[in-house]
Amino acid sequence: MMTVRLFGLGLGRLEPHKYADSRNEIPGVDRPRLTMMWTSTPEKFLAATCQEDSESGQLNRFLSFKEEGLARFARQRRSRHPENTSTGHR
Repeated sequence: MMTVRLFGLGLGRLEPHKYADSRNEIPGVDRPRLTMMWTSTPEKFLAATCQEDSESGQLNRFLSFKEEGLARFARQRRSRHPENTSTGHR
């Protein structure tokens, strides 16, 4: 699995991967850094974590971003009356 291979290669090199069709070849990468981006609702995130995640340092590895503009957009899309989309009222 590529994720597991990349996890331990931060100071090494990911070797190139050759395919029969050269258009699909993947070049080598020096010192690869694995970055993963996940999304969740606050409720589901809190339900999936526990005190041990904090104590072990697992949560310290997360960057959290709070989205504020999408909720307004979603309210506007629910409106069935075009004249009310600017106020967000239904």
